[in-house]
Amino acid sequence: MYKFTLPKEDIPKKEIMPKKIPYYFFLLFFFGCMNRYEKQIIGHYKIKEYEIVDSLTTSSIGLPDLTLNKNRTFSLVFKDSTTIGKWKADDNGDFTWIEFSFHGQNCEGRVVGSESQPEIWIYNPSNFTCSFLKKLIFKRVGNAPK
Repeated sequence: MYKFTLPKEDIPKKEIMPKKIPYYFFLLFFFGCMNRYEKQIIGHYKIKEYEIVDSLTTSSIGLPDLTLNKNRTFSLVFKDSTTIGKWKADDNGDFTWIEFSFHGQNCEGRVVGSESQPEIWIYNPSNFTCSFLKKLIFKRVGNAPK
């Protein structure tokens, strides 16, 4: 039985598929990069203004802090619990919107104010684990931890 082999220089070399490289860069850019609206609102937020659903409530209310991280995750930290989820933001031409998703729920809000001092107005705080509030506005007080 004879064994036939090609010399090494005759073996066809596989190319790295240069046609697919731009496709990978597009995916990285599209899914991995933040838009300018998202970059402007990253940071740590404290409550600026709120309104309680029941004005007869006399017990102390634990109000949350909000942190928007660069990797598009957020944490809503109460005194005794923390909610973690994902967020995204964009502009529709009239205003900048933000959407939070966590535990299978979604909550929307609006970003107002300047680039240096943005505020986030939550449309329906009861959907944002704040069932005792009917108005909720956060104001940025610092940058998000790195």
